[in-house]
Amino acid sequence: MITTVKIELRAPVARIIFSVDPPGKPPAVDYDVIDQLEEAVKGIASAGPDIRLVLVESSEPRYFVVGANLKALQQIDSQSIRPWVRRGHDVFNMLQELELPVIAVVRGFAGGGGLELALACDFIYAADNARFALPEAGLGLIPGWGGSHRLPLRIGAARAKEMAFSARPIDAATAYDWGLINWYGPEDELQEKLEEISTSISANSRISVAMEKQLINSADSPDNPRMKFEEAAASTAAMSSSDTSRRLEEFFEKRRKK
Repeated sequence: MITTVKIELRAPVARIIFSVDPPGKPPAVDYDVIDQLEEAVKGIASAGPDIRLVLVESSEPRYFVVGANLKALQQIDSQSIRPWVRRGHDVFNMLQELELPVIAVVRGFAGGGGLELALACDFIYAADNARFALPEAGLGLIPGWGGSHRLPLRIGAARAKEMAFSARPIDAATAYDWGLINWYGPEDELQEKLEEISTSISANSRISVAMEKQLINSADSPDNPRMKFEEAAASTAAMSSSDTSRRLEEFFEKRRKK
């Protein structure tokens, strides 16, 4: 199973699309996918003034992005997890710092690094089949790409703790009530809403929108460098524990039996 990231530039909208081969499987993340995402962000940043808005989405109707793939998980240990966390932070921060508004379009499941990817976007529109989760605690891990910082900024500390500690998914209605997402509804209405917001943003000053985004991010965002080091240190400690080793082995064994 291979996940690829590509961009589509159709002014005024740029799309970052996660696709998977074979189709029907959940898009997942490894170093190669992170590299592709970085190139996609750079490509959009240099695309010119006709691009006014970025959509981040999956080609799969049942999945957004589900976090690290099985191969990446099997290769991560207490030594390699620190550069893994830092690399993800660097690229997600690039996405967050794009001068253009970025919308995560979530259909189906967004879990772990997939939810963290959505959180690095300016806001989230979702289909009514969307579900959101931070499942890392079940494997003895922690959210490593900004989830422990960006999620409470969106929904408050108590609800962020509930999601992280329980590892249970929440549905689109709950995510909307909690302030995690901006809108949800049926697929046909989702497309209408995306067209509406694209029209609204494109009608406004590109420079004003870019400056407003920078000001709001500087007022509301965590300290990105500190966030990267804190999550890297915590991830290393978690990965070094025998409990995490046991949980990961049980997870891999279940996957081998499928």
